[in-house]
Amino acid sequence: MTTEYWGRESPGVERNAVDASQQDKNKDITARLTTAFPVSGGDYSTLPTAAAMERAYIGRVLEATGYNKTKAAEVLDLDRRTLHRKLKRYELADRATGQQTAASAAGSAEVGYKVDSASE
Repeated sequence: MTTEYWGRESPGVERNAVDASQQDKNKDITARLTTAFPVSGGDYSTLPTAAAMERAYIGRVLEATGYNKTKAAEVLDLDRRTLHRKLKRYELADRATGQQTAASAAGSAEVGYKVDSASE
């Protein structure tokens, strides 16, 4: 296989480097999830749903970015409009104040995401 692609490197070369970096991140995330959510004896009922995990993670990223939705969308690798739809779906933040709603606080607690009582 040649790396020449009309005078430039083939798109696959750069993609392979990105894929290797992403694989390292995925291994780290998998290790963290395994530690955070152990499964003993085949009891899967204690595991959070993907929606609960997504809700908690988006909430954590919003908190880390000071509720800057543009920055949060960049970190999450989402289009800003997609982030707004998710915020609305999960009732995560009030658009005017950036404060977490009571409904999102309850959902965050499901996956162990700490909620500051001052933000409710």
